[in-house]
Amino acid sequence: MADNASSADQVRLLLPGDSAHRLLVTSRHTLATLNARLLDLGVLGPQAAVALLRHALLTADPTDRRVTEAGTALEELARLCGCLPLALHISAALLILEPCQTIAELNAELATAQSRLSYLDDGERAVRASFDLSYRRLPPDHAALFCLMALNPGPDIGLGAAAVLADLPLPAVRIVLRSLVQAHLLDRVNQRWSMHDLVRDYASELVHSVSNPPQHTAAEGTGPEAPEQAGQHRRLMEHYATTAVSACARLGVQAASPVPGDFTDRNEALAWLDDERANLTGSVAAAADAGHHDIAVNLPVVLYDYLTWRGYYDDLISVTTTACRIAHQSGALAAEAGAWNNLGIALSEASRYEEAFRAYDRALDLFTSLGNDNERGKVLNGIGLALRESGRPAESLRAHQEAVAIQRVTGDQREQAAALNNLSLAHQDLEGYAEACAAADEAASLFQQLGDTAN
Repeated sequence: MADNASSADQVRLLLPGDSAHRLLVTSRHTLATLNARLLDLGVLGPQAAVALLRHALLTADPTDRRVTEAGTALEELARLCGCLPLALHISAALLILEPCQTIAELNAELATAQSRLSYLDDGERAVRASFDLSYRRLPPDHAALFCLMALNPGPDIGLGAAAVLADLPLPAVRIVLRSLVQAHLLDRVNQRWSMHDLVRDYASELVHSVSNPPQHTAAEGTGPEAPEQAGQHRRLMEHYATTAVSACARLGVQAASPVPGDFTDRNEALAWLDDERANLTGSVAAAADAGHHDIAVNLPVVLYDYLTWRGYYDDLISVTTTACRIAHQSGALAAEAGAWNNLGIALSEASRYEEAFRAYDRALDLFTSLGNDNERGKVLNGIGLALRESGRPAESLRAHQEAVAIQRVTGDQREQAAALNNLSLAHQDLEGYAEACAAADEAASLFQQLGDTAN
């Protein structure tokens, strides 16, 4: 047996010369050039992880009541360890060393720790030390990209985004990613690359501790400097934002103009948006935290049509709430007003009507202060719809009447037609059929003038 080989060359001369002998090689890297059968040992499944913890604790003390009284605490501990065998063994050892500590207490420490890696050390074994060994064997450019991967806001990353993050052409970054997969620092599924939770914690420590990174055997100073890191983070956020503009333009939306050449059709654009959904929504919070306020405010507007198209209203509520907060902090009143209106729509779609009315009221106040009657009319139209959906038809009627009156003055025929159409429905709810027909006829006439046959 050749344990913990760092390269194929270390064990090549130990390979048996005939079939009568066998050599078992263990390594943190995939040694693909040995012409040997490869067995990739990944993390355990949740049930196996719990079984490992239970076995370790009961082997040390068959009367350990913490196991029988754990409830779901063992499952939670397995999750916090990412079902990584080394982390599970260390957690079990920590509990064995502290027989008075409950499993729930250890879970609380791990969940609230600034770094779980600091806790996953039993004095003889440490998860961080294991990752250090793999990291130190990386070439400098590979180590640099590994650290930067922690800046990605979602759980996985595509090839294009990785190339932007590394500032490398696609063929070059593919080689680096392949190396990181070979080192078992990344996982790859369907042209998407991801990190185990604890590996991501480790990479995040590296990228945010640039003043004193672990010493790298290949070169000194491989950790990115803070200004460079900020620039790379900004570049990644811009990549997601600008590509989202191009993709959403293919949906036939009015959020932005198309960027030629990015997507050939709607299906390709939707596929990209679906793949990158977690990164796009995560980019809003990441941009807000990093001070990229323009992205935090504008990206939710770009994503509005896609998220409503797919019905992801919880995502829309989350990113638009962030946009409201950042726009307010930046003093961008028009952007804040639009964000509150979009939030009202999203909350209404989620049947959270009382919250929606508060959001709409904030939008009304802001548009009134800005003197923007056209947008104020749109908000009133939205309020009317929410009132109707929440079973308040009389109030809905008044809101739509006010919206129609405002749009007659502004001269926005499309918004006037939309408000009239909704006014017709409100009249129907109150059994005012003559008024409903009159409003519907006027709406149809305006839509016909606009060449809008769909409405």
